[in-house]
Amino acid sequence: MLTEKGLRLDTRELLVFAHIKWRDAPAEHYVIFVFHSLILLLPSYARKEIKMKWTRVLPINEIDINEMPNDTMNLKLYHAAFEGPNGQLSHSNPNTVYNIECCQSQLKQHLIKNIKKARAIFSRESHRPLSGSSQSDGGYVSEVSKDHRNSK
Repeated sequence: MLTEKGLRLDTRELLVFAHIKWRDAPAEHYVIFVFHSLILLLPSYARKEIKMKWTRVLPINEIDINEMPNDTMNLKLYHAAFEGPNGQLSHSNPNTVYNIECCQSQLKQHLIKNIKKARAIFSRESHRPLSGSSQSDGGYVSEVSKDHRNSK
């Protein structure tokens, strides 16, 4: 499922994880993982009645946030469908709203900050310049030189 969306899961790219409540799920207690390229929503404990259908893999570039400034604990994640290069919608359940409750207002702000950071990182890494000849502007560099540049 991740490969067909062009996503990867690397634990070194984990920005934040937290225990939250997903108000629309049968079991409210979830763990959210924010990576550079995706968000995972997983039930905090596995039971037979909690099926895989309640696990969500959300590509970071398809997520919009409603910060709800008057509410210190709640936020909404909008899974906005977008059209891929082949003309198909990007996800099977587009335009879904995830009502999330955080246990502390600082956690809410931390999640918002890291989701925005992940979106910026994803768009920066997936952007390719028109001319692929220059490496100074992030052109077509090899993975080895990217790792070398990031380790400085």
